[in-house]
Amino acid sequence: MNTESTNWETEKEKLILQRNRNKIQFSTTLQWLELLEDGTNLLPYFREHDCRRIAVYGAAEIGGILLKEIEKDNLMEVSYFLDKNAEKHREKCGKPVYLPEEFAKLPEVDMVVVTAITFFESVFDTLMRIRPEIPAVSLKTILEVRKDEVWYEQR
Repeated sequence: MNTESTNWETEKEKLILQRNRNKIQFSTTLQWLELLEDGTNLLPYFREHDCRRIAVYGAAEIGGILLKEIEKDNLMEVSYFLDKNAEKHREKCGKPVYLPEEFAKLPEVDMVVVTAITFFESVFDTLMRIRPEIPAVSLKTILEVRKDEVWYEQR
């Protein structure tokens, strides 16, 4: 196989992976919108788990939207963001952004919500190695739990 063909195959694989990640992100965003259409949001989940201080892993768009939703409740706050690309943006919506490696030295939080859902397993493993006492939960899991709760409430 020549180099040009190998490069094309590698590029094709990257594009397929990105497409699959985009599909998952889109599906998750739709679930979130459905919750909002039902007149609810994610806040009951955090209340039920006694979360007042939350860290968000993923300082991209979805992380910013999550911050705004959490801070609608005066008793909850996003303390900071964690992101593997923290060097690019050390602040998001007025909150500091740290590298995952810095997590050990950061103030304690009640939960880390992982918005990088397609990378959840590797992010979870990293966070658990650093601070196993702090739960890390995928945004996708929170949305699924809330969707089930709303379904039961409506019956």
